[in-house]
Amino acid sequence: MNYASAQRGQAEIIGLVIIVILITLGFLLYVGFTLSRETRTTNDYVGQTQLGQTLVNALATTDIFCGANHAAVEDLIRDVVVGRSVPCDAAREVETFFTLVLGQTLDVWGVNYRLFIGERDGLRVTPHEDFRVLTNPSIPSDERCSDTSDRTVDVYLIQLFPSPGQVELRLEQCP
Repeated sequence: MNYASAQRGQAEIIGLVIIVILITLGFLLYVGFTLSRETRTTNDYVGQTQLGQTLVNALATTDIFCGANHAAVEDLIRDVVVGRSVPCDAAREVETFFTLVLGQTLDVWGVNYRLFIGERDGLRVTPHEDFRVLTNPSIPSDERCSDTSDRTVDVYLIQLFPSPGQVELRLEQCP
């Protein structure tokens, strides 16, 4: 075997090694970019769609202080709507509680929402006069949820027994 033939063999092997290294780098870059790309999984979708209903249920069933006693939020809402006397300003206490919870959750997460206690009149739901409509204060007013917005709606129904009818704690989330 002569010297020129050995040198040509070494050059071919070095060329093959360079090709293998380039293919390996290409594969690693592909895997890196594929894994780093955010994809919406089923768990993300289910978590996001259940967030509203879970939050509404938690808000309605939580006990808060009303005067020296505590009561479930849904009971205080019912008392205000039917005009029962309670030992505190129930509408204000409920709104304060909602503002506190929403300020530490949906507001921080940048969710565009509208939360209110609504009365149903046929198919239309309008906010009850004793409660304010709460929205994310960091969202510009012209971008906030409205009656005409495309939105996801989660509802907690509150029966007005012994009076007939019901009101709803309504959370609307807009994209």
